Amino acid sequence: MTSFAPFISINSLTDTEIVILKSLAGLMIPASELYNVPSADDEAIFQDIVETSKRRGETLARSLATIQEYAVKTENQDFVELSTEMQLSTIHTIKTTDPELLSPIIEVTVQCYYRDDRVMRSLGMPTHSPYPRGYQIVQGDWSLLDTVKNRNSKIWRDT
Repeated sequence: MTSFAPFISINSLTDTEIVILKSLAGLMIPASELYNVPSADDEAIFQDIVETSKRRGETLARSLATIQEYAVKTENQDFVELSTEMQLSTIHTIKTTDPELLSPIIEVTVQCYYRDDRVMRSLGMPTHSPYPRGYQIVQGDWSLLDTVKNRNSKIWRDT
């Protein structure tokens, strides 16, 4: 019998990593009264971020640990103890020196933020999943493919 390695990691983030992640989420996507949307560190959204982070494996934890190490090395303080301006400066420096380091944090934050019904409603989007009800598309409306056809490069195969 063949043994398979699990696809999903069940590693949990440490308390420090969770606090750093929450701080970063709030910095990335602040609340907006104009659009009536919460920030990404809103309790419901952030809980989804933490749950989704468990499936991201060690990559996310490594990114958060690196941010913490950089803050301690350059500012002699934990990342969450820095002022907002210093946190932004730290992130900007990391972004310019190692942009891939922030990718897992950005991905999980944005993914979870746009799963929130309040955010989707503010965008005028339906809050249900596309399946099983789906989205109504006019049959035979080939103009829906115009965007793809008008691209500079061909992304399809001729049959």
